[in-house]
Parts: sequence; structure tokens; C-alpha cells
Amino acid sequence: MKNVNIVCTTKPGDGLLHYSYEHCCFLNDLGVKAKLIIIRDHRFSEQSYINALNECYVKYENVVFDFYTPTSNDITLIMGRSQITLAYLNKHTYNNDQLLTLHLLFSGNLISVYSENHVREYPIALQYFKP
Repeated sequence: MKNVNIVCTTKPGDGLLHYSYEHCCFLNDLGVKAKLIIIRDHRFSEQSYINALNECYVKYENVVFDFYTPTSNDITLIMGRSQITLAYLNKHTYNNDQLLTLHLLFSGNLISVYSENHVREYPIALQYFKP
């Protein structure tokens, strides 16, 4: 079975972080190998994200920060199209490892849960990452 990488590019307090983590846990509980790949906002530390998750959940597992190399068979899931749009809009704030990870994750098989955010920017972000 393919791995599912759920990408989160938001701040630690954002609901999409929690929503993404819940889906990661649920998929793993179903036997689907899933990871939450957090590409940190440069204003926050890894610990800020860990604290945000530990405040709400009993377990903390299957979380990777900033650098990850997916296999060619992996599937990337974003829980709102703002995740790819924010990555595009904030690309100048990421380090080289983060940018490489984003390009590797977003250039393969991508499932995007619909949202009405970033109506104009989303197509530009798709063109940039070329999923």
C-alpha cells in the first residue's frame, strides 16, 4: 500500500494543523501508513507545533518537520488548498531543505481537499509546484 503524506504549512495554532493530525492518526489506525509533514512557519519552532499537538491529543506520533523525501509511490494529501497556496506565497521564507521537501511532495500524486480560500492564488501555486 502507498504511503500518505499529509502536508501542513500553517501556524501551530491553526485548525488545519489539528485537522491534518487527526486525519494522519485515523489513517494509521486503519492500517494506512501516514505521516504528517509540517513545513514550519519560520516564526515558530518545532516545539511550538509539538506543544500545540500535545495540548489536544493523547498521543504524538508520525510527525516529521521540514525535511522529508517521499518515494515515487507516495501520495500527498492537503486538507485545504491553502496548504499549497501558503507554501507558494511564503516560499521566500523557507530554507533550502524546506523548499526541496515542498517540491518533492507537491510534484507527485496530490489529493487536495477543496476549500474556497485563495481562489486566485491557488492556480498559480499549482502551476509553480506542478503536481
